[in-house]
Amino acid sequence: MENKTKNIIVTIVFFVFITGFMLANIIFPDAEFSYSERRRLSGIPEYSTEKFFSGDFFEEFEEYSLDQFIFRDIFRGIKAYSTYYLMNKKDNNKIYIVDGNINKIEYPLNEKSVFNAAKKLNEIYRRYLKGKNVSYAIIPDKNYFVAAENGYLSLDYDRMQEIMNENIENMRYINLFNTLTIDDYYRTDIHWRQEKIIDVAEKILKEMRNDAEISINQYTKQELYPFYGSYYGQAALKVEPDTLVYLTNEVIDKALV
Repeated sequence: MENKTKNIIVTIVFFVFITGFMLANIIFPDAEFSYSERRRLSGIPEYSTEKFFSGDFFEEFEEYSLDQFIFRDIFRGIKAYSTYYLMNKKDNNKIYIVDGNINKIEYPLNEKSVFNAAKKLNEIYRRYLKGKNVSYAIIPDKNYFVAAENGYLSLDYDRMQEIMNENIENMRYINLFNTLTIDDYYRTDIHWRQEKIIDVAEKILKEMRNDAEISINQYTKQELYPFYGSYYGQAALKVEPDTLVYLTNEVIDKALV
């Protein structure tokens, strides 16, 4: 009798749980945008007989139901926490964290894309910059500085530089790899910190034969906190946000765009 009562209770709780989530997903309006992931969410797919029989409708509906599931961010956080701390996996959907710095695995190198980039730069030079003092640089992503020593895959930047240098014409290559460090990037984002790259700007000026000298003292720092970078939402974990710093001065303030 006791087991029968327990089974009835479990069945009722399960039914209420499933029904409750179903009704909640029906009642709550769909969201157009995920601010935590910084992307547009899938809308309900349009039905057609062709898509029904090809299976495309069901694939689109599955994507839609996953994107619009109620309390989605909470469940993403639970999954990320379980992946990192319960199952001890090194990454969650290619996102990994090293010393509070959020990174995303970019691998392998798409050589075709690199060749296309070189071709496009050559076209731009011939069309708009012919005869000018033109240089180019390759900016590594954050993985370059932390992936290998922590057991993660990263792009083959040596091969990337080789392809670009062999195929780009009439432009000088400025190597920034030895000038940059992981501290030059935001911990929750892919971008450089302006206040950290004065030395990078100096190298670019020098390589392009510009005698101008710059110093951090020429700028006024403006700070915004908290700054949640593009990787923050993808990590789905509570990580200390960045302080966004941008540099300005009288010349920049008077500039018109």
